[in-house]
Amino acid sequence: MIALGFEGSANKIGVGIVTLDGTILSNPRHTYITPPGQGPGMGAPLQVSAIVVRMLSLLWKKPIVAVNHCVAHIEMGRIVTGAVDPVVLYVSGGNTQVIAYSEGKYRIFGETIDIAVGNCLDRFARVLTLSNDPSPGYNIEQCLRSLCEVYNEYMPNWDLENYNALLCLTYSKLLDGFLKTLDGNSEIDATELCLVIANYGPSYFPAPSDHETFQKNLDGIP
Repeated sequence: MIALGFEGSANKIGVGIVTLDGTILSNPRHTYITPPGQGPGMGAPLQVSAIVVRMLSLLWKKPIVAVNHCVAHIEMGRIVTGAVDPVVLYVSGGNTQVIAYSEGKYRIFGETIDIAVGNCLDRFARVLTLSNDPSPGYNIEQCLRSLCEVYNEYMPNWDLENYNALLCLTYSKLLDGFLKTLDGNSEIDATELCLVIANYGPSYFPAPSDHETFQKNLDGIP
């Protein structure tokens, strides 16, 4: 089987032709990079993709198969890595989830209970007036490149409890901690605050390798 795939999300439109085993038959790249804006755009790429797909379906009398965006990321990773039955830590756009296949479908075993880690980093960079070019996360990393050690001078005692029993997390507390630390404190350097977020890096995500907790959730699926 050969599939013509259309992807329209965030700020891009992608078209590719692939076989059932993942062989790429066509993947042309005609890239126009827009100037950095104030945030992601969703409407236009989705509308254009939907209109073109429906038109081609009618013209060529071919069925349209809707694909969940998250599942597409996972399946693409499975093809590239050859993984058979992976436990996935899915971090993309507005998602932060622990996903695995069970009982005939992908199921979410844990996720952020408020904002995604990407949203947290984006808002953090915006508060510090870091550039959106090429991305907020990249510029946070650049703030850290000149530092060789991890200092704890600006490590407030924030409540960053992870909800490990359900493999769930929260990032709004982390962001709120930054905002409270910044409030009325103009002497704190952006580089030092970027260092704080790097220090808390290991607590961003749950540990899918915690087999006992994960198996407990898996056994609870009806």
